[in-house]
Amino acid sequence: MYSKDGQDYFIVDAHVALWDARPENQRNIHGKQFIDCFYDYHRNLSPESEVWPYEDYLYQGGDRLMHDLFEVGHVDHAIFQPAALGEFYVNGFGQTEEASALAKAHPDKLTYNHCWDPRLGEQGLRQLREDAKRFGLRGCKLYTAE
Repeated sequence: MYSKDGQDYFIVDAHVALWDARPENQRNIHGKQFIDCFYDYHRNLSPESEVWPYEDYLYQGGDRLMHDLFEVGHVDHAIFQPAALGEFYVNGFGQTEEASALAKAHPDKLTYNHCWDPRLGEQGLRQLREDAKRFGLRGCKLYTAE
């Protein structure tokens, strides 16, 4: 709980992600271009003291996420909103398995939501239903950036 001026605030970060943009997961040049653009936003819009080394930015991992959000950050609960980007990354950009396992290990701190692209039609809807059962989904994000 974050406290300021005698007030307590329950902080929810409603859009977190674990991603893997390491070279071995990049399907093509577009995977590198995507993460480079993403990193440039981070590098150019963050205070210098908060800029991560590029290699760390490519993949942070669950331990770092937990540390950054809950140990040094002020987050009380966070909700994963993954992005698949399967055309750019071999195993996808958002790490579904890792994020879901982390949320299951810390249900008091994390909720795993999923992503769904309605352009995938009935096959995509079937996959969403299967994923909802498999991951025990409580929500998903409409995601059309593929």
